[in-house]
Amino acid sequence: MFRANVGYNPAHGVADNRMHPSLARQIKGMKNNDPGEKKQKALPVCVYREIYRQAQTPLANPQDKTIAWLQVLAFFFCMQSCEYSDTKGERRTKVVCFRNIRFHKQKKIIQQDSPDITSATSVSITFEWQKRDMRDDINMHQKSNDI
Repeated sequence: MFRANVGYNPAHGVADNRMHPSLARQIKGMKNNDPGEKKQKALPVCVYREIYRQAQTPLANPQDKTIAWLQVLAFFFCMQSCEYSDTKGERRTKVVCFRNIRFHKQKKIIQQDSPDITSATSVSITFEWQKRDMRDDINMHQKSNDI
């Protein structure tokens, strides 16, 4: 269809019959064993702000605070549930572990047990293995003044 009307297939390029590597990886990832998506409505931002606010009260225990931070982190990085919690069935996507989260200040890594961790100016998460066939995909965000 494209070749007849445009002269080339945009998935392949002008003078090339091979598929672009990024597109080939994406299509291969779609064929992997993970079950299809079940569309769910996203929670509004105000829910995450409230979870975080309640975890900062004097009555909140350390586990509540940790869960609140993880929820905010998962929301901020647009993570799928299989990336931060156990799911049923065999999955290709690996759950993010502590070793996958790094805090940075002026291009230097701050250790997770450092008291200086609150001065971090950015955080990065390494996604070890993804459904779309990406290994060690690093996603970094700069500090914001939101929460």
